Order: sequence, then structure tokens, then C-alpha cells
Amino acid sequence: MFRRCLCCLGPLKARDVDYDKRCLDVLFDGQPLVNRINLARSAPSTAKLLSISGVQEKKAIVLDGGILRLAQKGELSHFFAKPIGLSEHKKMTLMPANEHLSMQLAWQVFGIEVATNALIRVGEGDFAYLCKRYDLIGEQRLKQEDFAALLGKTSATDGTSYKYKGSYLELFEVLREVPTYKIESRKLFELIVFNYLISNGDAHLKNFALLERQTGDYGLSPAFDLLNTRLHIEDKTFALDGLLPAELSKGKVKAQFYKLADLAALPISWVNRCFKRFLSEGVNQRVEALVNSSFLDEKTKRQYIQLFQSRRNKLLR
Repeated sequence: MFRRCLCCLGPLKARDVDYDKRCLDVLFDGQPLVNRINLARSAPSTAKLLSISGVQEKKAIVLDGGILRLAQKGELSHFFAKPIGLSEHKKMTLMPANEHLSMQLAWQVFGIEVATNALIRVGEGDFAYLCKRYDLIGEQRLKQEDFAALLGKTSATDGTSYKYKGSYLELFEVLREVPTYKIESRKLFELIVFNYLISNGDAHLKNFALLERQTGDYGLSPAFDLLNTRLHIEDKTFALDGLLPAELSKGKVKAQFYKLADLAALPISWVNRCFKRFLSEGVNQRVEALVNSSFLDEKTKRQYIQLFQSRRNKLLR
């Protein structure tokens, strides 16, 4: 088995340590890491087994002269890290590799913009998931608002499960306020289809956000928190109540996607091209290849591929 880059999953050259040169440049500004950060497996979560949310604790990380360390209180962090969580969910030790693979699939195979990410070694055989902050320009932090906030949903207004309330159509209704809706709506639709294909049942309102641009306007943030949740829990097909409001959620899932696209004013010709590309045999083969290059164990690789192909087949009907 060839040595793989902990970022892009490609083969490493003999002189490379964990990351190839291109990924070192993107992740750490070309600085080789000189330490293995000490991140213990995170404490048991209070999250219920009905949801995957909250089972991994996010740690704020600073890159300081080639050294990754925990950010001090009030210090501006450069990364977030998620060590292995301790809970009763299945395959918890593989959750960092699952999230990393899912993010790389979105970027490398489906062309979806994602937060720069990688795995980092944190112990004897343990990995943590590392995500580079995309809301920083130098020391300036860009504004970001998740869709729960944009929709005015809080625990006070909609109960403790507020981020799961509503339909994906509501995201497009908020997005219409953005001047570049034509572009951003297509990005959002592709991301929702991708989440369906990889069995991400935790794509809730707080996992979509609008990000301030350097020009002062807003657009969709890079995708984050992408995960095949079915590897860990038997959750719902969609994190929200459905693609559409209950009265419109009729027929097969592909028909519902087309209805969603129609209500979001997406051109039918573009939607057809989107499905043709996402469901092509070439994409299917590239998904399998990248899954097989991932840091999941062999059994879980097969499960990931089987889940993807099951969802893909439903959209091919």
C-alpha cells in the first residue's frame, strides 16, 4: 500500500512526511509540521443517539512557526480540529477519516468548494480532522451567518431541535436576497444533492452559511461538516423535515429534487446537466477510487461505496 497524503490522499514521494508539497503550501503556508499535537479523544457527548451532532468536540488551533497548538483564550485561531469523540455511536474512531474523505469527495470529484481540510496525527495510530478557517483575511475575520440565524430560528422560537426544523426550500428563499442568487442557488442545489448521495443525514440549518466577501457582498460559504452519517447512526434521509414543505413532498426523491429546483427558479436544462454529471459512470468510478485511497478500514470503505451506490441508483431511476 502506497503512503498517502493526509490532505489530498494522493501518493507521497520518498522525501514527503505526511503531506505532499502542494498540500503543505495550501495548509500550512509551506511550513513542515515539527510536532504531533496532543489532542486526547474528546469527552463523552450529551448528544442523543438519534443525531450525530455534538459527538466531536471542536478545538481551536493555532499554527505557530510550524507548530500546531491549542489556541489560548481570546487568541485568533487558524484551524479547528476534531479529535475522535467518545460516544456510543458506531465506528467513532473512523469519524475523522469519514469527514475528511467526504470533504475530499465534494472537492476533488464533484467540484464543490469546501473548507481546506486534512487529517493530522495526534497519537499512536489516532487521527484528528483538521479544518482551516476560511473566514480570515490576514488577521481580519469576515462575517458569517448560518441559515438558522438567517431564518430567525432559535431554541426559544422552535425548541431544542430548531436547527432541524423546516425544509431545504427555505434556504433558497433566504438566498434570494443575495444579488448573485443565480450563481449561489446552483451551488446550494449541488451541495444538497451531494449530501443526499453520501448519506449525510446531518446537513441541518447551521451547516449552511452565508459568508462576507472581500468586496462586501455575501455568498455561500465553502462547504463544511460533510459526513456519511449512516456509517455511525441510522438517521433520517434528510436532516431537515424534507426537501420541500410537507404538502409538496410527494413522489420519488428525484421528482422532489426537480420540484425543489423549479421552485428555486433553477433552469431545467442546468438541473439535467447537474444530474447527468453527478450520476455519470466516470464520477462513480472516481468516488470508488478516492474511497479506496482513504483512511477508512476496508470494511467501512465497502460500506461507504455501497451507501453511495444505493443513493445513486435511486436518482438514476
